[in-house]
Amino acid sequence: MRWIVILIPLILFSACTHYEQVLIPTVCEIPKREKPTSSGDILKDLKSILMYSESIEQDLNFCRGEYRPP
Repeated sequence: MRWIVILIPLILFSACTHYEQVLIPTVCEIPKREKPTSSGDILKDLKSILMYSESIEQDLNFCRGEYRPP
């Protein structure tokens, strides 16, 4: 009978654990990049936007420690 008194609270409290991923912010010293300006030529604008997004992605990967040279 004594083991039931011990076992029931253990079962009840073991279901109360909840694990959650905690993200820790880190400081990364990368200068802010300038946004591309509109030149009127759609192909040039598209190229500059794609280059801008690629450089932003490389900066983020560097801050995460996942840097791979292009």
